[in-house]
Amino acid sequence: MGQGVRRLAGANASAYGEYPLTQAHAVLWDPSIQRLWVTGQDPVSKARILTALVVGGTPAAPVLREDTGRRAVLPSAWGHDVYGHAHDPDLLWVSGDSQVWLYDKRTRTFSPPPGGADRTFVKSIGNQPSGQVVETRPDSAESSPGRCAVNTWCTDTVDFYGPDTSRTRAGAVFYKARVWSPYYSVVDRTLHSAVWDRARTASGTRVGDGRVGGGAARRDPARADAAAGQRHLGPRARHRRHVVHGHQGRHERRADDVAAAALPDGTLHLGTVPDIS
Repeated sequence: MGQGVRRLAGANASAYGEYPLTQAHAVLWDPSIQRLWVTGQDPVSKARILTALVVGGTPAAPVLREDTGRRAVLPSAWGHDVYGHAHDPDLLWVSGDSQVWLYDKRTRTFSPPPGGADRTFVKSIGNQPSGQVVETRPDSAESSPGRCAVNTWCTDTVDFYGPDTSRTRAGAVFYKARVWSPYYSVVDRTLHSAVWDRARTASGTRVGDGRVGGGAARRDPARADAAAGQRHLGPRARHRRHVVHGHQGRHERRADDVAAAALPDGTLHLGTVPDIS
């Protein structure tokens, strides 16, 4: 990895595709654009870059080539990690020597992460479905001596931000910590149905029957702007209840409206309004 990125034809193959990159540190397959994100230093210009590679060719003659329109120069020295955002397929987590960033693939801009997650020498960064940021940073970079002294890049602690906490395993030697998501797939497909913004007046009239997010299906209906007091209504669901009329039975009513809001503490709040017509 230190001298480039390779695509091999097979475990025992001699043919391979290669993209030269000094100090290559991370790769991430992006199913939404069918590209391989990489970070490192351009061996010619010496710029520290984030860029995307096209994986092409044939099994007998594989090829890696840069999608030059997606190249971005890192705001500070070196790059350590590239990882997908848990909610937004247009965002990437990127870390470097002096700070970490959220990278917007559409605008090709870097912005700082929320809260205390913006630190130096972060080796890995990602986020939980709740939005909580997950990081690892070597103990050698801490202001006080760390516990992991096996090498200069290890730690026995994983740090969390928003809410802030940490988890330590005595004797562990961690480099990166990953949040694995079942929704991050090599197949580029929408994994949830469309989310609709709907409401009913006191008389029962439905208003505001439009898609949330400019007409595009949203991958996660729980991605509501809780801080702004917004709740979004999702796909039709089933609402079950017990009714007692001399005996106990189970009746099923359709719930036209499902509201979901994810709060910063990681809790998910759901609300349904049954259609009794």
